[in-house]
Amino acid sequence: ATGIAVTTVESARVVVKSFREAMLGASIAITLLLLLLWRRVSDTLIALAPLMLSAAMLAAFGVVFDVPFNFANVLVLPALLGIGIDSGIHLVHRWRHLDKSSDELLETSTARGVVQSTLTTIASFGTLAISPHPGMASLGLLLTVGLSLILIVNLILIPALVAGRSGSEAS
Repeated sequence: ATGIAVTTVESARVVVKSFREAMLGASIAITLLLLLLWRRVSDTLIALAPLMLSAAMLAAFGVVFDVPFNFANVLVLPALLGIGIDSGIHLVHRWRHLDKSSDELLETSTARGVVQSTLTTIASFGTLAISPHPGMASLGLLLTVGLSLILIVNLILIPALVAGRSGSEAS
């Protein structure tokens, strides 16, 4: 068999394989870099946990609202990985440098900065959701929903995880 159909199917396989390899490689690189810099598995897992939960929630959103991943919007995932881990790193890093008995993580300028930065990014990418092009619109929708989930999960899960860790260190 030859022709455009075979070329299209094989191209799709190559893209999917490359995407999986890139996401796995980026995830491993991020994890190893955080372990190298922080030298604590627990801090690394605290920064990664919201990203994993947000990814699961985004996949559930796609199933519930029938927004499948396709070649037009699959580009969202690497962007969400980078932006999501960035927010988590900032919050965990700030917590590591707080006087654990006096400051609350969500009351810091870092938390405000994460919120403002993510909201700005949501507004920027959200404009793609109103595009007349279906591929661009689905890309914008997934970016908006994904970034919103990352922000909410980061602001809920990281303070909860570090509060539990601070309590166990104090005892």
